[in-house]
Amino acid sequence: MSPPATIRVGAVDIGSTPLRSLVADVPSEGSDPIRTVARAGEPCRLGRGLERTGVIEAALADRAASLASDFLKRARSLGARRF
Repeated sequence: MSPPATIRVGAVDIGSTPLRSLVADVPSEGSDPIRTVARAGEPCRLGRGLERTGVIEAALADRAASLASDFLKRARSLGARRF
């Protein structure tokens, strides 16, 4: 019997302080565990000053967008086909 098929996926978590990424192999069916391929995290502090102004600073938004783009490129280079 052959092992169940997996799909490689990438995810980006955009939080108020860090941005995190995960690339993992996820079984298409069954109860096999998810296998982490790569993970990363970078501080961004997207929420800095938000409670005071109600607005995300442009420079922080730009940094978050750049990090998310870098994470996407890395996930694709590792073979992720779903995000």
